[in-house]
Amino acid sequence: MQPTLFTTTCFDTLDSWRARLAVATVEACARCGIQIVICDASPDAAVPALFRALGAVVVAQTSTGKGGALREALARAAEIAPDGSMLAFMEPEKVGMVALWAGVCSAAAAHRRGGRPVVAVPLRNAALFARCYPIEQHQAESFLNTALNGLACEAGLSPKPELDLAFGPFALDRALALHWLSYDGLRWDAQLVGVFRAWRAGAAVCTCEVAYRHPAKQLAAEQGQLEWILKRHEQLACLVPIIRAELAPELTLAAARRPRAASESRQQEASTQLLVITGSGGNIGLKLALYFLLARRSDANSADGEFRFRVRLADRLPTEEVRRRLLATPHDSAELRAAVDERAELVQLELSAWSPQLVSLMAGAHAVIHLAAVNPFPDASWAECAQSCDIHALVVEGAVRARVRRLILASSSHVLGNHWRDGSCALLLPDAPLLTSASELRPGTQFNLLPLAQMDAMPYSVAKLCAERLGACAAQHSAMEVVVVRIGWCQPGANLPSTLSATGTPKLGAGDTFAATGEGDVRPAAAAEVGGAAELEQRRAEIELWFRNMWLSNRDLVQLFEATVVAVLDGQGTGVPFVVVNGMSSNRGSRWSKENAIGYLALDDVHARPAA
Repeated sequence: MQPTLFTTTCFDTLDSWRARLAVATVEACARCGIQIVICDASPDAAVPALFRALGAVVVAQTSTGKGGALREALARAAEIAPDGSMLAFMEPEKVGMVALWAGVCSAAAAHRRGGRPVVAVPLRNAALFARCYPIEQHQAESFLNTALNGLACEAGLSPKPELDLAFGPFALDRALALHWLSYDGLRWDAQLVGVFRAWRAGAAVCTCEVAYRHPAKQLAAEQGQLEWILKRHEQLACLVPIIRAELAPELTLAAARRPRAASESRQQEASTQLLVITGSGGNIGLKLALYFLLARRSDANSADGEFRFRVRLADRLPTEEVRRRLLATPHDSAELRAAVDERAELVQLELSAWSPQLVSLMAGAHAVIHLAAVNPFPDASWAECAQSCDIHALVVEGAVRARVRRLILASSSHVLGNHWRDGSCALLLPDAPLLTSASELRPGTQFNLLPLAQMDAMPYSVAKLCAERLGACAAQHSAMEVVVVRIGWCQPGANLPSTLSATGTPKLGAGDTFAATGEGDVRPAAAAEVGGAAELEQRRAEIELWFRNMWLSNRDLVQLFEATVVAVLDGQGTGVPFVVVNGMSSNRGSRWSKENAIGYLALDDVHARPAA
């Protein structure tokens, strides 16, 4: 099937050699049974009138530049093209291309497998290209093709392309038109960027050789002429930076996955690294901030005792309050005060709405540890869940825009929480497999102690799962590495095993029973609600064992997150730098797997005397 052609024209008069070639193109389309759509901006009304008389569909240009005209012509061609036909662009002077489109469309059909749409870029025969073109154009376009194919190959266009992008003509399935229509380029880039956007969206990009002969009139008029030599240079200067910018996400990802030279790795390891922590005024944020501020280097590449990290601490709390909380700890006050003054940067920032400050916050960071949430406890409501999901989305987007090397997301063991009662890893199944990063998702940790006493961590865990999936997408489609930590039960303060409750929240004490009073709201149960002691004790023991075995000591917490910062990631064998880690101590009898891809080795055990 022949394509529907679209092109652009702007001629002062029909007497120019370029106009005469365009007329010949329209006549050739009529002979071949090809419908051609022309977006015309000629000041002489006789130009579009002649095109219409010869059978062309002519659209008067209302937009700006060659790119605007191309989009207007494409939009009209997409409206009138027969079902199943391709749309094809060519410059109006390339009259010899008209008879070759049937072969291009036939070649494209071979790549249209499983309904996959196709872009076809014709490839000029090398001998004809060298013989029929001005020598300056042959050299310039050969170089341009080499540059663009190099960028495409580096970006991962597979199989390795040999696209004649400098030629100009291309064909596309109508379903792909939006990739050209949505790009607002004004010059030659309006032809090329859509090819890469269609490829990125999953289209097949193919090529086939054509025996195209460039018009002798054009060769005679342009060869050796300064005007046209400068135009070739202008095309190079225009197109290479634009295509490089368009492919920046893929190129950055390729560079990040390329092995670094040993000297570069040593230089980075020896430097003081910037860490960003969101939610730094909370329980875990404060503990991590203190640890990283006081962490010293001990390797051969640095001075003895050199501090390892600079820390940028972000929270919605006023910076004075975060500073007060940092200094209100049992560490050596003089050393800590100096660390906060010299190596901590405190930033007050509301993360629930987009701001360019999000990108500035994370700019230059070796790693970002994202802890912030509206409610950091398992009794979060659905409204708080929605707000936390917004925060996670904005932080991930900001990290990608800031080109952060690694994003560390604080998730929760609650995304697998309902395995305590059912599923293949249920608590009461003695031979059940351990819970790993690959275990079936069962978010929520829902249970009842009495008909009116319950705990529902579903909203809280859904927000955490949202953060995980956003991180997985970012790792797949950007250059950023992502580590997800499914944190267990880490209480504020000393975080002793003796103060763990059966509720999974510090809002109730170790001896409290609790009852639901509304969504995300728990309170101690009244004595009358407790009911039969034996039944209550059995249920309580099961739930308490589940939560106690999720304990994460303060010592294990900080070494776990240190491992997330410094580990070399291999994507757990997937090739994508996305890793999920269980964040618990080495608790005997725990159902949570201790295997991980970051080298974390827990030291403490909830069932033993904790380390001082």
